[in-house]
Amino acid sequence: MIGSGEFGVIALLALLFFGPEKLPDLARSLGRAVAEYRRAAEELDKDLAGELSLYKKEFTEIAENLGISTENKSIAQILDEIKEKTERGK
Repeated sequence: MIGSGEFGVIALLALLFFGPEKLPDLARSLGRAVAEYRRAAEELDKDLAGELSLYKKEFTEIAENLGISTENKSIAQILDEIKEKTERGK
């Protein structure tokens, strides 16, 4: 985060570079860009969470077919146990 001193310097520089008539348009554009970034980040988070859930379901099924307990385990833990079990079977 920036402090009030840094914000004041940035506001003064923006005023000098763009002038008072351009500042409202600049602030509006910046606000839109930040909002669009947040929407995109939220959408990406939702997509990744959905994919992760799908993979966990698939790996859980594989582990259960191999006789591995999956209760309260992360995907990484499940994958490690699948790897161990399949390597022992070689």
